[in-house]
Amino acid sequence: PELGTWVESELTAARHLWRDVFRGDTTVIVDTALTDADIANKNLILWGDPTSNKVLAKIISRLPLTWDAKSLTFRGKTYAAEVTLTTSGTSVTQWNDKSGLGRHASTSGTAPTLKPTGTPSGKPSIEFNAGDVRLLTASVPSSPQMTIFVSYKMVSPQAWGAIFAQDHDVYFSLRMSVDTQLLNFHIRNNNFGIGLNPNYGSWQVVTCMQSASETSMYYNQSSVSSLAQSAINNGSAPLSIGNAYGKQESMGGQIAEIRAFSSVL
Repeated sequence: PELGTWVESELTAARHLWRDVFRGDTTVIVDTALTDADIANKNLILWGDPTSNKVLAKIISRLPLTWDAKSLTFRGKTYAAEVTLTTSGTSVTQWNDKSGLGRHASTSGTAPTLKPTGTPSGKPSIEFNAGDVRLLTASVPSSPQMTIFVSYKMVSPQAWGAIFAQDHDVYFSLRMSVDTQLLNFHIRNNNFGIGLNPNYGSWQVVTCMQSASETSMYYNQSSVSSLAQSAINNGSAPLSIGNAYGKQESMGGQIAEIRAFSSVL
C-alpha cells in the first residue's frame, strides 16, 4: 500500500511538472486499455512496475535490466525499490533519495511528523513544526546551476524559516526573508534577492532555478520573478530539509515533495 501510494503521488507530480515545463497536458491511458495502435504510434511512458503494469510485465524480459521487489539494476548500478519514507510510528526517521545516489535525509534533532493524508489530494506530507525539527543529508556536492520543484504549505515559520538549505549563507536555500517578508530563493547570502508571497496556510508548488547568470522562481510559469545573479558556489555541504542548516529556523509547515536537478530545465 505504501509503495502504491508513492507511485500514485509520483504520477501526479510528474503530470504537474510536465505541464509546467512543456506547457501542455499529458494523456493517461490505463495499461489494460492500451492498444497496438497506441504502441505503434505514440511515445509511451510506462508507470508502475511489472507487477502493477501489464505492459511492463510483457516486455520486462526484453529490457536490459533486472527488476524485482527489492531493487532495479541497470548498467551495473542498483537502485533501491523501497518506499520513499522510513517511519517509526508517526515520526519520519528518513526520507529516502530515489535518484539512486544514496543521498537520504535522516532525522537531525527532533523527528518531523508524517501526515498520511496531508495534501489536498490525500497524499502523504511531512510536517516540520518546531525549531529543531529537520531532516539532514550527508555532505553532497553543490551544483552551480539548479532547478528545484517543491510542493509545500507554510503556516507559521520562524523569522528566517527555511524549507531547505545547503549550509548557511554559502550555497543556496529557500527561506523566508525578514527584510522583505517574502519567500526568497536565497543564493549565498542575498536577503534581497527574488521572492514570492508564501501564501500562508495554502499548498503551493514553487519552481526555483539558478543558471550561470540568473536566479528565477515562480508558482505559475506565466509570472516569473527573475534577477541577474551569478551561479551557486562550488563546494559540498549537507542539505537540511524543513529547517535551516545549523540553526533553529523552522519552516513551520509541511512538505509533500522536493525534486532537485543539477541543471536548468
